[in-house]
Amino acid sequence: MATYYREYFKSYQQDETTAAKLVAIFEVGAHEDQVLTVKKADGAFVTSYSTATQIEGNLYQIAIDDDDIDTIGALVYKSVGATHTHYIFGLSVVEHDIQEAIQDIRQAVGYGLEEANTDGDTIKFYNIDGVTVRLTLTKSKDGTKTTWTPS
Repeated sequence: MATYYREYFKSYQQDETTAAKLVAIFEVGAHEDQVLTVKKADGAFVTSYSTATQIEGNLYQIAIDDDDIDTIGALVYKSVGATHTHYIFGLSVVEHDIQEAIQDIRQAVGYGLEEANTDGDTIKFYNIDGVTVRLTLTKSKDGTKTTWTPS
């Protein structure tokens, strides 16, 4: 039996419920059924309700169960097959999703989805949902000087 250590850097927001965000990809030594255990923060390895499914060949995807991300800190999976053991590490559970925080900052300072309205001389910045207006800039002119005023 061989042991492999797979480093996979990714953060998961604590108590996240969006299934598309709750995945981790890893490579196994041989295609075989995998049994997962999980180590949360400073705890010991315990039974996990997450599942490892073959994507193709030796490439597998962990569908992370929400019980595995209820504790902030490091998250390590141990995946055991008939002939190989894999440790998937570099994962972490955080209070706030850093990618969403970066998006919020970009939108707050005028980055994000934009829509220009040349008739009204406005630019609207939308939330990531494409519906909620985060910021509107209105253009005014004084001679040759153009000013954009946020509202």
